[in-house]
Amino acid sequence: MRRGKSTEELIEKLVPVIEDVRNNKAKMKILENGLEKNYIRYGRIRKYFLNPKEELSQIDPRELLLITKQLNVIKPDPEVHYSAFFTDKEIESAELFNPTINDEPDMDFPLTLNNFMQVSANVYIGVLDIKEISKIYTNRLLRYNFDYQREAAHIQRANGTIEKVPKLNVNAVKDIAKETLNGTLSTTTLTWNALAFSSEDGEEITFTPSKMRLTINKGTRLDILDGMHRINGIVDALHENPNLEHNMTIMITNFDTAEAQKHLAQISKINEISREHIKSLEKTRLSDFVVDQINKKSDLKDRIATGKTPNIAHKELTTFNILSSVIEEEFTIMTKIEAKDLSEELIEFFDYLVDAFPEEFVTNYQETYKESAINDPNMFAGYIVLAKRMRSEGIKYKKVKDILSNINFNLDNPMWTDFGILNKNGTRKSPTIKTRDAIKKFFNNVEVIEGETIS
Repeated sequence: MRRGKSTEELIEKLVPVIEDVRNNKAKMKILENGLEKNYIRYGRIRKYFLNPKEELSQIDPRELLLITKQLNVIKPDPEVHYSAFFTDKEIESAELFNPTINDEPDMDFPLTLNNFMQVSANVYIGVLDIKEISKIYTNRLLRYNFDYQREAAHIQRANGTIEKVPKLNVNAVKDIAKETLNGTLSTTTLTWNALAFSSEDGEEITFTPSKMRLTINKGTRLDILDGMHRINGIVDALHENPNLEHNMTIMITNFDTAEAQKHLAQISKINEISREHIKSLEKTRLSDFVVDQINKKSDLKDRIATGKTPNIAHKELTTFNILSSVIEEEFTIMTKIEAKDLSEELIEFFDYLVDAFPEEFVTNYQETYKESAINDPNMFAGYIVLAKRMRSEGIKYKKVKDILSNINFNLDNPMWTDFGILNKNGTRKSPTIKTRDAIKKFFNNVEVIEGETIS
């Protein structure tokens, strides 16, 4: 707190603001949406606002700051502005605060769970009380693995960094919390994966059949494979009423990343996820394996969206589906070894591409996107074609800068409108197969000589 200010004074001044907001559905909706990015959801807010003087005096000062900040947005008042009560250091710290996670966990691996049975070589089933599930999650033992989970959401923090977070449907979490509080939550199955090859002693799980005891060993990465919304809803409900009683079925698998992806892809055909993301999980095409390697090992790492369209604000430049489809169209890949060899070649190509145009792809990509087609998601279809041609024509990948520097990527070039990158009014169009094919044709017809391009 700033000198001369106190928590008691702030709460006293916030009470009338809270009373006004909590009785207005529209304002409460704005508040909930604003606080969601900091993991402060329905159950917590409802509990605090029923008795603000008592409840707000007991919470972490960082959470109080975030609530104050959002109340300032809804009802500006200089006397209760968060910056008048909190220091700059406290404000910065609050932006990184997650109230659902313990700062000082009181639970750690090895984690022993009772009442489990083994149903196959790497699959176990058991029952846990929701309080135990919440404790495991809030002590950071359960994680979200973006290598095989649902699409990520992105949050821009006050310090300018972009944080990748689980993509949650806030209303779904709220509904689950309400059902938990009302005692109407169904006993469904949550699936967690003890990631193979992640433990310190070589075995992620120790199982004792006679005692129905399952132990997840030290160093194991335990990921939420299915059930993120339900877990968050349960955590919210227990925050409002810690005495709730309910059991959930837990499936614990011991898969590597590829097996976990296949398992999630099967679940996803029942629980809706975008078709593009399911494709990235199933990896049924060898071209998918190639893109997966590019995404993990090249300078395009974390810049390939798994959804239908990339978000340039979140560093995403193209999509998994664009790259995989074009690779499948342009290359004949019959075996996993061929896919591995092609991966290494395209990783080398994209490393040279990004290195040749660092501003366009890394340091100033958002500004470039406003003026140039060079980092348009569709353009990567052309880059795959170019990589193939350079390989077949014996041109070294390091010459990619010479080749592309002779192409007019400026959005003023009417060619990009003709190809379908831009609408006639100059705005961007979403990626389409028609546009992708036009760009492929362009790169196939460009006369490429080492160090020279004639278009």
